[in-house]
Amino acid sequence: MPNQDAEGHLTWNPSVGLYHKPAANQRESYGGIVGALQDHIVQQSGSSVKAYPHNFAGIIAAIQDLNIAANDVPVTPDVNPGDGQIIIDINGNPEWIDLPPKQDGLLWFDTRQGRLFVSVDQQWWQTNGADGLAYVTPDNQQPLPDPVVGQFWWDAGHAILYIFDGFWRDADGNIESHNDGNSTPIWRVVNQDDQSALQTTETLPLAVMGPRINQYSVETPEGILPEIEPTEFHVQKDYNEWLFEALLVLEQFIAGQSVVSVGVDPPDEPKQGDLWYDTTALDMSIWYVEPGDDVSEGQWVPSAVAYNYDKDLDVIRSMVLEESHVRERQLDAIRAELVASGTADHQELAALKVELEALGRRLNTEIPDISGLAQQTSLDSVRQALLARIEAIPEPEEVDLSGYIKNAAFNTKVQELQTAITGLVTQSQLNQAVAGVMDPSVVATRDFVREQVAGVTGDYLPRGGGELKGHFTIVKEDYSRPVFDFSTAPHNGHQAFQFQSALETTTTFGTTEAPYELAWQFGSNEDYSWIYNSQKVFSISKEGPACSTLILGDFGLNDTNGRTIHNRIDLRERLITYQNAFESMRQGVASANDFETLKTNILTALASV
Repeated sequence: MPNQDAEGHLTWNPSVGLYHKPAANQRESYGGIVGALQDHIVQQSGSSVKAYPHNFAGIIAAIQDLNIAANDVPVTPDVNPGDGQIIIDINGNPEWIDLPPKQDGLLWFDTRQGRLFVSVDQQWWQTNGADGLAYVTPDNQQPLPDPVVGQFWWDAGHAILYIFDGFWRDADGNIESHNDGNSTPIWRVVNQDDQSALQTTETLPLAVMGPRINQYSVETPEGILPEIEPTEFHVQKDYNEWLFEALLVLEQFIAGQSVVSVGVDPPDEPKQGDLWYDTTALDMSIWYVEPGDDVSEGQWVPSAVAYNYDKDLDVIRSMVLEESHVRERQLDAIRAELVASGTADHQELAALKVELEALGRRLNTEIPDISGLAQQTSLDSVRQALLARIEAIPEPEEVDLSGYIKNAAFNTKVQELQTAITGLVTQSQLNQAVAGVMDPSVVATRDFVREQVAGVTGDYLPRGGGELKGHFTIVKEDYSRPVFDFSTAPHNGHQAFQFQSALETTTTFGTTEAPYELAWQFGSNEDYSWIYNSQKVFSISKEGPACSTLILGDFGLNDTNGRTIHNRIDLRERLITYQNAFESMRQGVASANDFETLKTNILTALASV
């Protein structure tokens, strides 16, 4: 297509060699016409072309070959459009790639399904629309070994409609989304009721279930959900039945899981593996059932042993536990004596009664007022109640004392504890020591410290910046570290120092935005000088550097006299020598009348150089 130049005239910039690359550089001559014809031949036929001469004869021959290309069949009938290959994408699916990309308008007739396609935007589009024709068979024999997605199949013998949704079953029975060359198509049932005109949820086909079934089987081989047979999983009814069964399995699985109870009391009906967290003892226990026992015969077993935080506390706990066992044994002895007394014969009880009566008579004699004493009937009832309680006391169980400490060891521990306590400071001694330390006359108060800090930060070192007054002497403690350090970030050294000259001009020194650069920055007549004994030795101003003497040489180590330089060259002295020699040469050249005199004068002038 032509373009317009700045004056509105049409201009052409033809390009050849788009398809026949050797003609790419021939557009400025007869070769351009031949190249355009060669491009057209390659585009139409895809075949190689001849090497035509770049003249009228070559142009005529190329035009005649165009007729041959135009007579080729315009439609490619085959199972694929040709000039391409099958590649496997990142998902493992096959994909057809045209090589090279097809031009718009090319036709391809698919012999597998009898459809005509046209190439538009490098994509194949069906020219006769979606015809939707279904294959009809008298029985359930599959009609096609390689159907296309969306193909219908009507089993007239059983009145069942199928559809192919693009999934295949390989030789190992796996469901795949592509044909590996040895797979069979999977036909999905659409409608199984020949009396029903509309599709229902019972016959509604399931979509994309094959990959999901395979994915679940691979990722969760030990899953609890019911197994799925892909060959019997087609319509909504299959899914509904499987879903209800899966819900029952999930409910049974959840009911069998162990639970955790939190509270003061354990749960009433625990099962094997249940956990109980005692909020009083702050302890976790598990319900354990011995093999062969009923679940009700289990017991709560602590899931962790308490950590001993302090050995002294363990000793004290042992002492308390020993004391409790000693008292328990004494109580057992009393219970035994009570049991023995309960089995005494009636004669001893009668004798005891006589003695009590005698004692009562004596009390009546010695203590006239007996209104506060119990009567015989009350005493008998108490005695009967006591005997009944004694008889009700169960036989004491045998106590395992292997884990308890003996009295001798206990006394030794007590003695050690008392010895340790004796060496500690008493409360009175501690109070006395604290009172001595906290003497108001020698201890700084909080207000005093705050006053001193405020004085330092206000008068000497302002926290937020400000004006420092006075003289500072720096004494370094670490020889390897700098006195002032701006190196934590490049911008910290920007304009690190600022000075004012006698005429109130300002100059700064620090980092800049340029890499590796540190600079003095000024904007007036500032003079950066080195001065020795009031004499200026070196100076830098806006006009550049200046010095009274400039010396070149190799530096040596400094000695007691300061700097040492080897191979010394004094540029000022050398320039003066050169200047005097040039003046002598100029005078010698001016005064010479012949070549010999000129030569003599020049050599004389250069003798001192």
